[in-house]
Amino acid sequence: PLHFNYTVMGDAVNFTQRLESACPAGKVLIGTETSKLVADFFETELKNVPIKGTSELQTGFLIIGKKCEG
Repeated sequence: PLHFNYTVMGDAVNFTQRLESACPAGKVLIGTETSKLVADFFETELKNVPIKGTSELQTGFLIIGKKCEG
């Protein structure tokens, strides 16, 4: 069978890796655009995500629960 190796690069991939690293075990940490898409369904909490090698922070959102239907 054929086997392919893929490499993914870019700002979106780097930010996703930072979100993954900053996310507490068993939780979900998402970016700003994703938080807008799920705002009607989930409660979120702002979490600053450090950028390795700098003092900069990026914005992430920790999902803290499902919104009640009603």
